Amino acid sequence: MLGPLRIEVDRTIAPRVYVSSRDSEWADKELGAHGITGKDAVVGMICGGGASWGVDARYKRWDRNKFAALADKLIEAHGVKIVLLGDEKESELVGDARRMMKSPSLDLSGKTTVGQMAAVISKCKMVITNDGGPLHMASGLGVGTVSIFGPVDEKTYGPYPESDKHIVISRSDVACRPCYKSFRYNKCEDRACLDSITVAEVCAAAQKVLKKSITDN
Repeated sequence: MLGPLRIEVDRTIAPRVYVSSRDSEWADKELGAHGITGKDAVVGMICGGGASWGVDARYKRWDRNKFAALADKLIEAHGVKIVLLGDEKESELVGDARRMMKSPSLDLSGKTTVGQMAAVISKCKMVITNDGGPLHMASGLGVGTVSIFGPVDEKTYGPYPESDKHIVISRSDVACRPCYKSFRYNKCEDRACLDSITVAEVCAAAQKVLKKSITDN
C-alpha cells in the first residue's frame, strides 16, 4: 500500500506482541502447577482459531481428531508437552480433542485472558493452529508456527514476515480455494481444502519448526 506513495518499506521489521510481567508470572505459575517447566519443550495447540467467523468457524477448522492424533505423534516422537488453548466458546471443541488423545495434555481453553494466553504462547517452542488471531499472536511473539489454511488465502492472511520458522499448510490443488473473498466464503460440506490435509504432513512440518526452535534457543 505504501509502494505507490514511494515510501520505502523495511520488510525485515516484524510486528511485535509484548507480554506483561504479571501475565508472564501467571503463565509460569500455571504451567508449573501442572508439572511443566522451562526445561520442557512446550507445544501450543489451537484447535479453534478465534471468534471472528462465529457459528461458521467450523468451515476453517482442521478436524479435532487430527489435532489429537498429531499431538500424540509429537509426544511419542519428541517428548513434548502439549498445551491446548482457545477461548471459552472453543472449550467444548478443545475438550473433545483432548479426550481423543492417548497421552496427557494441559487444557487451558477458556481459562486465560488474552494477555495470559499470549504469555503461555511465549513459553512455547512452537504453536500449531488454524488460521486466525492466535497465529499472528504467536508470530508477533517470535514463536515458530505451523498454520493450517482452508478457505482463506494464506498469501493475504498468513504469518508476516515470511520465515522458515513459520510453515503454512494449504491446498493449491483444490480449484475452489481460496474462496474467502470480500468477507464471503463457500459453505462446503465436503471441506476438501481442509479434509485432504493429513496428520503426517502437518507432523512433518511441525518437526521442522520444532527442530529449528530448539536449535535457535
